[in-house]
Amino acid sequence: MDSKGALIILTKESGDIIGSSRFKLRPNFKNAAEIGWSFLARKYWGGQYNGEVKRLMMEYAFQHVDRILFFVDKDNRRSQKAVEKLGSLSLKVDRKVESGNDDITYIIQKVL
Repeated sequence: MDSKGALIILTKESGDIIGSSRFKLRPNFKNAAEIGWSFLARKYWGGQYNGEVKRLMMEYAFQHVDRILFFVDKDNRRSQKAVEKLGSLSLKVDRKVESGNDDITYIIQKVL
């Protein structure tokens, strides 16, 4: 998380690079990390890959923080559904200063 670099996503079967994602620490949210900027090659949309990558990233992040954040544009239903499949809770519509867009903030709390 400290490197601020993107993680590449590889298929287990072929080792091909099929996408990327990254973490960002969010100082405005106590003890939380954002998972975002995720991209998958179109042929991998709607399958197992996105959920599996997010679960692996959350497993890692929960070793360091107590909450995981996802910010999704209010009009991006595809991404909202993908995050909701992870079992997260939609808390509010939050205006992000960086983009000026209305985003839905999803928060997943670490289970102790």
